Amino acid sequence: MDNYQSKLRVMVLPGYNDERGQSLHKHLQEVRQSNENFLIGVSAKNFGDGESTMIYNLEDESIRGTHAVYIEDITKPMEHGLRVPNERFAQLKSAMGGRIGKEGNEKRCTVVTPFQLKGRQDKSGQRGSLDMAQSIKELASLGATNIITVDAHNPTASENAAYMADIGFVNMLPTVSMLIAILEKEYKAFRDGQLMTVSPDEGATARNAALASMLASPRGMGLFFKERDFTQIVDGAHPIKQHIYTGPSVKDTTVILDDDIIASGDTLLGAARILKDKGAERVILKATHPLFTKGLENFDKAVKNEIIDHVFVTNSVYVPPEFERDWLTVVDITKYIANTINALHENRSLSEYVRRSPELAQFLTTIRSPEFSDFLQKINGTNLSSVLRDEGKTFPELLHEMGDNN
Repeated sequence: MDNYQSKLRVMVLPGYNDERGQSLHKHLQEVRQSNENFLIGVSAKNFGDGESTMIYNLEDESIRGTHAVYIEDITKPMEHGLRVPNERFAQLKSAMGGRIGKEGNEKRCTVVTPFQLKGRQDKSGQRGSLDMAQSIKELASLGATNIITVDAHNPTASENAAYMADIGFVNMLPTVSMLIAILEKEYKAFRDGQLMTVSPDEGATARNAALASMLASPRGMGLFFKERDFTQIVDGAHPIKQHIYTGPSVKDTTVILDDDIIASGDTLLGAARILKDKGAERVILKATHPLFTKGLENFDKAVKNEIIDHVFVTNSVYVPPEFERDWLTVVDITKYIANTINALHENRSLSEYVRRSPELAQFLTTIRSPEFSDFLQKINGTNLSSVLRDEGKTFPELLHEMGDNN
């Protein structure tokens, strides 16, 4: 039963209208303990002159008086195969504009863009426009009362822009989900104190410091600096001369290189190559948003040449089926997006879903526990993921069971 004054309705735009949209709906029904259909499809109607408009698939449904949630993946390629985020954003604004007037008057309007539009256009250097702040202002002008995104590139700038636009801003961090996926494969290095983090550049220092603190690794944390040539500009930036590593020895360790985005991957792969040369046993790449703007060829080569061992990403952006690889794990975060939407709808605290630090602390304690040691002895070297798959369990479910028994 819905105990809240307004109904929840989620408008799934074309960029998110795939298995992620269906998974989101399933988790919304679970958390709300309801079989109600919360989704309303929104499709594009194209005209011969190249213009388009967005059509609500409402049938007998109405969004009047609802908490309307719009979700879109602005990075997903369009029908012509090209990735055009600006066009996806235009469709999002068109859909929001379509509810003004006869279908307007929702009580609240939330926009969910797991990959934040213009998130990296947060500075006005070299006469660039502040597109990130402008995009938030545009959404606010169309009636949005909250924005939910995942792992914003510059959360402080985004929060300030949202504040100035008088709109709420929620930045979800998938750290716990991703770290649990990593520990399912790298639990031995963690238990042996050989798991450490290294920041691939200065911009990722804070996130890697937080990850190192969570892991409480005795090996500490390392950092790469980019030495740039400030005498010239290439493609709008000062070119990188070399990557310089500073920090503790990485010999015989398993290193996590953590960043928010994989674009071309050049920075992460360059850092991984140096770490392997310095004696790292394994190098794991962790990034929330897998854009892979140059495809996977360089990553395939890096795996073949033992420069990297595994890559962990999320489905915050669309990962096409042809990208499936043994070395690539895509962590599903639709459950946590659903939980965050629902908590916002119910006016409850979001901290449980945005950071989830207590849950991680319990997991790490369990992995170090005698019960987990007994479990490992019982499976006697069998691949942990295979055992869990045969038992129909997930790694978090196993850790929850062990934690509840202590």
